[in-house]
This record gives sequence, C-alpha cells and structure tokens, in this order.
Amino acid sequence: MLKVLTGFIICFALSSPLLAANVITFGTDSPVVFPHKEHQVKLGGCTECHGTQEPGPIDRSRSNWGHVTCVGCHNQYKTGPVECSGCHISF
Repeated sequence: MLKVLTGFIICFALSSPLLAANVITFGTDSPVVFPHKEHQVKLGGCTECHGTQEPGPIDRSRSNWGHVTCVGCHNQYKTGPVECSGCHISF
C-alpha cells in the first residue's frame, strides 16, 4: 500500500504545474526562451502544448512546430509575440 501511495504522490508531483520548469531555452541557431510556468498557469495545464502526451519534452522534430503551435495559439488568443524577435533571442 505504501508503494502505491508513494507512486501516486510522485506521479502527481511530476505533473504538477508547481514543479514545472520556470523558463526553458531551446534551439541552437536562433534560440527561443520559453516562459514555461507562465504558459502553464495561463493555459490551465499541459494539453494546449503537449496535447495528450504525458508531461515532458515535446517532440519538436518538425522544424516549424513552434511556428505552427506557438504563433497559432498567440493568434487565436490575440496575445503573445507573433514576430520572430518576440521569441527568438538572436534576432
């Protein structure tokens, strides 16, 4: 019973916005600084970006993932940057 309870607590803690990374930087050519926790709080969870995927790294193997997902969301909610220099720190 203790193992089950411990496992539940660990799973809950790992999926909690309280323990999410505050800021994530990714990319090498023109890196993006992503305020992760801010987005998680404003959007109310993980599914807007992660979809049905478990919390963890997003598969950004498509080169336009951020352009489609992030800019699309920013346009939909009419908030957030949509120009290159709004996200990429090398412009």
